[in-house]
Amino acid sequence: MKKSRYPKYELYESSVQAAEDDVPFLSRIYKRERGQLAKRFREDFCGTFWICSEWVKSHAERTAVGVDISTSPTDYGMEHHYAKLSEDQQSRVEILHQDVRKVSRQKFDLICALNFSYFIFKRRETLCEYFRAVRKSLGPKGIFVADHFGGPANLNPQVEARQCQARDGRKFRYYWEQATFNPITSEAKFHIHFSTPDRVRIDRAFTYDWRMWSIPEITEIMLEAGFKETKVYWEFGGEFRPTTKGEDDCDVWICYIVGLV
Repeated sequence: MKKSRYPKYELYESSVQAAEDDVPFLSRIYKRERGQLAKRFREDFCGTFWICSEWVKSHAERTAVGVDISTSPTDYGMEHHYAKLSEDQQSRVEILHQDVRKVSRQKFDLICALNFSYFIFKRRETLCEYFRAVRKSLGPKGIFVADHFGGPANLNPQVEARQCQARDGRKFRYYWEQATFNPITSEAKFHIHFSTPDRVRIDRAFTYDWRMWSIPEITEIMLEAGFKETKVYWEFGGEFRPTTKGEDDCDVWICYIVGLV
C-alpha cells in the first residue's frame, strides 16, 4: 500500500487549524474582558502545540504551556514548530505530557481548550473535575476559552468534504464524517479522512468519540466548578461577540464559551 509523504498532523493543521488567527482572537477576548494584555497562556489538549508557538512569537513577554497526554502530536510539534522558534522563544514554551485535569502550580491569564477537545469527557462529574482544575490553575484575572459546536444538522450521520491546501501549495481533500449519534446519551462518533496531494487515501486519520454537550450544560458546569461568570461569544457577520441570544434558524453553529474567574 502506498504511503503518503504528508504527515497526518500537517494535513490536520492545514484543514482544521489556523493558529496565526487563534492567537489574536484569544488576545482580543482577554483584552475585552480584562482590559489588558494576556501573557501567561496554557493550551489544553495542545496536540502539535501550534498555538503555543504562535503565542510566544506574538510578544516578547508571553509564555506558553502546552498540555497533552499523547506524545505523538507533540513530537511533530517539536520538529515543525518548536525547532523554528528563536532560542528566546523556545525558552518561553513548555510542553507537559499529563492529564489536563491536573491542577497547575503556575497560574495563567488565559487557558484554552479548542477543537472541541473537552467533549471527550462524557460524564458530568468528569467534565466538572476538568473545569474545576482549570479554574484553580487560573490567576485572579484569568479566563478560560472553550469552543463549542452544535445544531440540528449535527444529529444525522453524514460526510462533508472540502478542498484544502497543504503548506507546499498542493491541494488535498478533507472529509469530516459524522458516523453515529445516540440521542439517548448524546454520544457521537466522528472521523477525519484525507485524500492527500500525492493521491493517497488516509481513512480515519483521526477518530473522536464525544458527548455532544449543549451550551447550557457547559455554562452550568463551569459555574458549578467555581467560575463567577460565563459568556457565550456568538458569530455575527464573521465576528464573534458576547450575547445571550443566538440565531433560532441556525442548522450548524460554532461558538466560544468563556469562563471568568
